[in-house]
Amino acid sequence: MKSTEFITEMYDFPEEEMQQYANLIKKDCQPYLQAIGGQVDQYEMYRGMRHVHDAFSKRKVRLDQRYPKDSSHELHDYMNDHFYDTFGAEFRNAVFCTGSLSQVKEYGPEFAVFPIGNFEFLWSPKVEDMFKEWEDFEIEENSDDPRQFIKTRIAGKYTNKNIKKAIDSKHEIMIRCNEYYAVDLSLAWDLHEYIK
Repeated sequence: MKSTEFITEMYDFPEEEMQQYANLIKKDCQPYLQAIGGQVDQYEMYRGMRHVHDAFSKRKVRLDQRYPKDSSHELHDYMNDHFYDTFGAEFRNAVFCTGSLSQVKEYGPEFAVFPIGNFEFLWSPKVEDMFKEWEDFEIEENSDDPRQFIKTRIAGKYTNKNIKKAIDSKHEIMIRCNEYYAVDLSLAWDLHEYIK
């Protein structure tokens, strides 16, 4: 059930425009729609996005070397190496989503994310947010050793199976795709009936 407390702006698009957006999603996002069984009203990924002002836009994903603002380059590189060795892709070079609206709110206005074309994903049933896990590790272990962090807090705790469970977990989901549609929540929720 949708909660209006998270909607920052209401859009009133003509039905024809709504149908155009829905058609783009249905045409370009088939792998994702199939993975969630077409249940866009039950399984939706969210992302907080500052500096995005359009209600519907196509965004590129940086799959090459990107560095985080909040954690060290060394940790980022070790994590990418670990995920590449385990899952065949550098999952810290990805777009980060979650099924939790309350989590994304602190990062900016909330958008629904629809991966375009083929996509890969990774999530953990046990790790809610990797950066928070790292902060806890530094405090509890009095250490900033990324190798030890991976060994004790990360290894064996991630999976690339079951996107529905990933969304339901409300944990961080790393998505690797070339592009995705970012859709303002009020528009996304109105689009549900057009996408089904």
